[in-house]
Amino acid sequence: MWRSLFVFILQVVLFSQCVDRIQFDTTPSVFPVALDGFITDQPGPYEVRVNRAFDIESKNTPKTPLSVRRMEILDNLGNQERLQEAEPGVYRTSAGGIRGVIGRSYRVIVELLDGRIYESIPDTLRPSGQVDEIKYRFISGNATTQPPGFDVTFDARGGAAIDNYYLWRFIGTYQIDTDPELADVSCGESRCPRPRPCSGFILDQGNLVEVGPCTCCTCWVDFFNDVPILSDNRFVQSGRFQDMYAAFVPLNQWIFLHKVYARVEQRSLSRRAFLFWKAIKDQKEAANSLFQPISGRLPRNFIQRAGPEGNLEGIFYAAAVASKGVFITRDDVPNVNLIPAVVVPFRDSCLEFPNSTNLRPAFWNQ
Repeated sequence: MWRSLFVFILQVVLFSQCVDRIQFDTTPSVFPVALDGFITDQPGPYEVRVNRAFDIESKNTPKTPLSVRRMEILDNLGNQERLQEAEPGVYRTSAGGIRGVIGRSYRVIVELLDGRIYESIPDTLRPSGQVDEIKYRFISGNATTQPPGFDVTFDARGGAAIDNYYLWRFIGTYQIDTDPELADVSCGESRCPRPRPCSGFILDQGNLVEVGPCTCCTCWVDFFNDVPILSDNRFVQSGRFQDMYAAFVPLNQWIFLHKVYARVEQRSLSRRAFLFWKAIKDQKEAANSLFQPISGRLPRNFIQRAGPEGNLEGIFYAAAVASKGVFITRDDVPNVNLIPAVVVPFRDSCLEFPNSTNLRPAFWNQ
């Protein structure tokens, strides 16, 4: 199940490129399923995604969201919550529902529409530690292989545990401004104006007329590291991780239209969850190497309790979370003329950008 699980996990949560081929026999009615989700000590809601697994080199339609009959999160003290389907294949807890507590263990139970029932192996929520400092350094790049931008690194420390199992996630956020009122469509041999409804403009006798506020002119876009960042004892000294590489932030016209917020999120892991993400990372790095063979197996994290036998791949885990962020601004660029200008406006909704929202993040005005 290597390739399907890898792509599913990396697209949905963090990170999505090629690894070893998976072959699924698509003729039987019992098909493989991929599930990914976690619970933290931070306020919910929490999200679990379910997809029908697939071979991305086959001609079949890839990554099909899968609805289920029932999904519940439970802890070892008897607390539980039934998740609701927010969109196809995406299940969420309520905002004031179950919340992770350090020291408790958590599991998810999912019942598929065909009667199969799976239960994740319980995972204990461990202390998070903290991210001490975010650092960045300008890289001038070159004309052929490396664009200019910023290398982002961080220092962090572990919690009370001595085994130092952590997963770090880089989240970059930037603001974009677009012109959805200038959208147009093909009109014979030319183009005809067709302002997006969210722009607040309508076309009245050939003229643009403003009738309300624009809800898709300004958005905030997230981007992430593409390889899992895991604790490595080569970089730890007395429980401290120094100069861990987070991500490269390219100097392009959209990311540095205003500024970018570079944030590192630290998640505590059990040994089981660590080994799962380590296997994902090894596959990712092997796929990008011409010489490193692809090998190993993902740890199994689900037990089937009922129904016809079939595979459920993926992970549900518990993590305490700590994070820290810093703004990288246009003033941090040694020469502002290096920042490309937006020559052609984006004539559409800013919500067309992947991972975008029109809700201003709470940290943006810091």
